[in-house]
This record gives sequence, C-alpha cells and structure tokens, in this order.
Amino acid sequence: MLYLDSSATVKLLVDEEESPSLARFLGASGDPLVTSRVGVIELHRVARRIGADPDRSNALAVTLGVVEVDDEIESIAIELDPRLRALDAIHLASALMSRELLRGFLCYDRRLADAATREGLRVIAPGAET
Repeated sequence: MLYLDSSATVKLLVDEEESPSLARFLGASGDPLVTSRVGVIELHRVARRIGADPDRSNALAVTLGVVEVDDEIESIAIELDPRLRALDAIHLASALMSRELLRGFLCYDRRLADAATREGLRVIAPGAET
C-alpha cells in the first residue's frame, strides 16, 4: 500500500515537473493507493481553484482508499512535530495508522517528508531532485 499526501495527489491532477515520473511509478507499482479524507478534500479544492474538470478529480478520488480521521488519528496528529502544519500532521498520522501495511509515503513537501522519515516511514518522491 502507498500513502499519497496532497503534494503527490495534486501532481496527478496538475501537470507539474514530477507528474510523469509519479504516474510511471504508480503505474508500475500495482500497490493500492490511500490518502486521508483530508487529502480527498484538498484534491477537490485544488481542482476547483484551477478550474479543472470535476470529472478528473472525481476519477482520481475514486482510485484512492480513504483513511477516515478519527479520535486516534487526532491524538497522533496532535503529538507530532509541532512545526508541521495541521493538515500535514493529519496526513502523517493517517499514514502512521497503516504503517504495517505501508510500502511508502509519497510526498513532495520537504517538511512533511522529513517528519515522515523521522517517524520511520519510507518517503518516495519520484522525479524529485535528491
């Protein structure tokens, strides 16, 4: 299973430099894809902001398993690195809840990626400069 934060899901909606590499990686992996409920909301908000066809964001959203934000995720998110923004903490907490099944945490946000690495997750960012 691969967890995608919003910096990754948006690259599947908006053509960015890393988008082709990410699409190739996901196509080759065959792993189930998951994100937080927050990630689904962020995906649709970006689509509306850029004027993308809602069918594109809907088609992408239905390919993602959704981790619902519950009391346990809330508790974990509250205790994570205080430098993380709230939504990033929710993404990381959501991924940590599935860590035994997780093969990677796809993320292009440096602060969140660093926090995920400190928490023991394997961060993957196809196409990003290392």
